[in-house]
Amino acid sequence: MGRSLMVVAMAGRGMSTSSQGRVRRKLQLSVVSHGDHDGVAFGDKVSSWAEPKGRSGVILFGDWEAGMSTSFPLEVLNGAPEVVLDTAFVPSAELRVRLLSSAVPSKSRTMREISAVLPTSIVDLAKDTIDAATAQLEAETRLPLESIIGGQVGFGSNWVPLRKCALGGNPSDDAKGPELYLQVFCTPDHDSILPNLQWLLRDERMKLLQLVAGSPVVGEAPGTPAVPPPPPQFMTAGTPAGTPAHPSPPPAVQAATRQEKASWNAQQSAQYVASMTAQMVAAMKPEQKTTYDGLTPEHQALVFSQYEAVRLSQQPPPAPAPAPAPAPAPAP
Repeated sequence: MGRSLMVVAMAGRGMSTSSQGRVRRKLQLSVVSHGDHDGVAFGDKVSSWAEPKGRSGVILFGDWEAGMSTSFPLEVLNGAPEVVLDTAFVPSAELRVRLLSSAVPSKSRTMREISAVLPTSIVDLAKDTIDAATAQLEAETRLPLESIIGGQVGFGSNWVPLRKCALGGNPSDDAKGPELYLQVFCTPDHDSILPNLQWLLRDERMKLLQLVAGSPVVGEAPGTPAVPPPPPQFMTAGTPAGTPAHPSPPPAVQAATRQEKASWNAQQSAQYVASMTAQMVAAMKPEQKTTYDGLTPEHQALVFSQYEAVRLSQQPPPAPAPAPAPAPAPAP
């Protein structure tokens, strides 16, 4: 497998959530250079349409909102265009990131009327068609790639500001736009740091999920607390059949450190994961649980790891082990 430029676009923030500004958005990624100003050689990589979460101004991209991940080959034998053979390619290469927005608000009368009379599958297709037909360039940025694809150790993992675009389509230097969380690296050059990049991605995603969970949905009065889901029903041991279940939360489980887990056997590990998972699911809102249930096992494991990390950060540090008692002095 040859060298490739890898790009992960997890989320955007700072998106307008007003009634008119609450529109669906998508990303368009391409590699441009001195010999290919428009990125035609590599083509565009696009995400699916997504809209802000509640009033948070956050958009989560990709399938199951787990991030948009794509790659651009850098060697001709690996499918790269011949522009990579140009000696000016590496010094001039840039990742062009464009944020496209629909001109039709998600809650517009047109969208409401369509949703009221058509099946969900047809509604989704109609929304995509309308959004594509009215799409306009909202913001853009260009990231130099020389340090990443030029054989150096450079990589990127951070929030990247976009510049809003004027009517002519050119980014305006004095108009700050939304931000995107991007990871840009090269394989196999940066394979050794992939675990660190994945950890950064999980950590930032958990922060966003907490922000989204704490933001009310559009249409809810400001300051109105969200109604928590009812506690799960648990049947206690020995309860006769037909007796109403007594509502009680699952027993609190402390998140364990890696050192603590090292001494466990397989049964203890399985019990811990089951208890922590039950506790995590019980704390979810209905819409969060619906999303969680639809995730793949790999993505569910990722959510569990993020939940466990947050729990560990909230727990007080373990008390130090007591110092051993001094040995008695020898008898004279």
